[in-house]
Amino acid sequence: MTSESGRSPANGCSRAGSEIGDFVFDALTLAVSADPKAAGLDAKTFVGGAVVTQEYADSIGADFYAKDAMQSVRIAERVLKKV
Repeated sequence: MTSESGRSPANGCSRAGSEIGDFVFDALTLAVSADPKAAGLDAKTFVGGAVVTQEYADSIGADFYAKDAMQSVRIAERVLKKV
């Protein structure tokens, strides 16, 4: 099963899990496609977690990918130090 964005959720998901995965992928794509930079905002986007890959993050234009919550924290700390 794939989402409207054409992405597949993680292998081995139940049907309910697959539908949730589809929702997550579509929501991420929508959030990043809003393109805060085009609106003149100095914003960074990062995505990650168990169902997201670096390849997917790249395909939707995310600035950063984090494999888990701790990596998200490290990215946020690094980005905020530059502000």
